[in-house]
Amino acid sequence: MAEVKLEIPFTEIHGAIERQGIINRQKKYRDDKGRVIFEGKQEAYSVRNPRDYKKNPPKGAELQHLNLFTEAVNRTKVILQAPEQLSAWQERFNKQLPNTRGKRPDPDAPIDPKTKRPKRYIQLPAFIKGIIYHQLKAENQAKNTTEATKN
Repeated sequence: MAEVKLEIPFTEIHGAIERQGIINRQKKYRDDKGRVIFEGKQEAYSVRNPRDYKKNPPKGAELQHLNLFTEAVNRTKVILQAPEQLSAWQERFNKQLPNTRGKRPDPDAPIDPKTKRPKRYIQLPAFIKGIIYHQLKAENQAKNTTEATKN
């Protein structure tokens, strides 16, 4: 994949220049006060063959992943609306932020396949969702293992 560093006259580009063209974006991650704490890479992609979920619905492990992720999203929504739970998660999130000196990743964080180290998050909802998803996944694997040993 090509890497582009934009200079004058363009520093940023968002969206597609032409219909059905290449889509450009750069993610900006913000803290709870709205300040940009991290900028992702400039990305460009096109959607050539989108999946038709009616003709090819998810099955097996893919369906299980989607169900666990949906449960994690739903639990995250509840936590984000409950101030007493949110404050504990916010504190835990702030302790693992990558741009704070001397801080370490969360002990429950999943292993990042690229770095082979615990993942560090830069968005609170993604942090909560990721931790909950991996807890649900571990519970589900333990449940499946005990069911397999019983049979």
